[in-house]
Amino acid sequence: MHYYAHLDRSASEATGPDATFQVISIEDDDDNNYTESIGLDQSVYFHSLEEFENEIERLIGEPAESDEA
Repeated sequence: MHYYAHLDRSASEATGPDATFQVISIEDDDDNNYTESIGLDQSVYFHSLEEFENEIERLIGEPAESDEA
């Protein structure tokens, strides 16, 4: 499934590892919000969208693709 991730890069500048981001929300191509239903821990810092996609795949058990919204 394809997702759009709304990212927060400013939090990592203040408190997290350099060049990372947190995911604020997750939507699909039809603007359906999946933030809560996927069960992603929004306090986790990611280094890349690929790392984020791997976490989504782990949580839902199927391939995921994403773009930054």
